[in-house]
Amino acid sequence: MVGEEDANALLSGLSEGANYLASLGPLIGLSKVARLVDALARRLQLQERLTRQVTTALEEAIHPEGTACRMEAEHSCMTIRGARKSGPRVVTTSYTGAFRTRPSLRGEFLRLTAPR
Repeated sequence: MVGEEDANALLSGLSEGANYLASLGPLIGLSKVARLVDALARRLQLQERLTRQVTTALEEAIHPEGTACRMEAEHSCMTIRGARKSGPRVVTTSYTGAFRTRPSLRGEFLRLTAPR
């Protein structure tokens, strides 16, 4: 589980949790997951797409039993221009495999990545 990683994009205070359920295939270190999120977050894109890209990339690279990603961020477009409101945060999630089909596993992931 990787959590509370700050990625520099047009999202301020981006915190994320990414996890995969290992299968008999290869394992990767936590730093690799954090680097993956950082690399994908550098691109100009939607938070929803970024969340999906993390789970897709993990699926394609190591073929785990399932992947999960939760991102929470305050969007600069809300604070700098437009509504000029600070504080509202957007939460997005993406699940594959066992995280999608097993509610108990998904619930445990969400409890572990919830803000404290």
